[in-house]
Amino acid sequence: MENESPFVISISRQKGCGGAYLGQKLASKLEMAYLDRELISEIAKKTDESVAFVEEYDERILTVWERMIEALSCSNPWVYNPPPMHIQSFQVSQLESEVIVKAASEKPVVIVGRASSYLLKDHKNHLSIFLYASKKFRIERIQEVYGVSAAEARKLIEKADIDRDRYTKSLSGTNMCEATQYHLGLDTGVLGLGKAEYVILQYIRARFPDIAPARAGHRHELN
Repeated sequence: MENESPFVISISRQKGCGGAYLGQKLASKLEMAYLDRELISEIAKKTDESVAFVEEYDERILTVWERMIEALSCSNPWVYNPPPMHIQSFQVSQLESEVIVKAASEKPVVIVGRASSYLLKDHKNHLSIFLYASKKFRIERIQEVYGVSAAEARKLIEKADIDRDRYTKSLSGTNMCEATQYHLGLDTGVLGLGKAEYVILQYIRARFPDIAPARAGHRHELN
């Protein structure tokens, strides 16, 4: 692996499928860096914006109406007079993309979301994963993780599905659920998160035998 690109895993996911959970597990087991919400904090530091402001535009493309309001707010003080240093929504996406590409060129890293599968499609040592599951499984998991009602969980899932799909399509021209853009797709609702981790590690051992094969685990036990 000397003089080659670092090994990188990108995880695209429907909300409630365990993308962050599996990403953290893989990063820990393979001794890799991890990027997910860390991107939000990094962009906030780079731009002197609040974490809440960056989070508002994270993995989200504005609707036509929202873009009109944003454009007017920047040019017409009678509509809205924002703080002078605010960056615009599209710049959040640009900065996140730059951080992702830079991180992937420097170190082994697991990256969750932000169209990272597309951004790293030409990276030599890249494994792109797509996680999906039934809405029932996702609602139940969101209820458990966030402590919300089934109705609230459904709303969170439906909004995230729309936002993430529009975001991915804006960069790649392809729907997020299009299987051919990924190397590996897993239904975590059918497999469970423990078995999904096992399958991913076995895939890594088969396809990337030089990538820390011992850490990828001959002895990994199913949960």
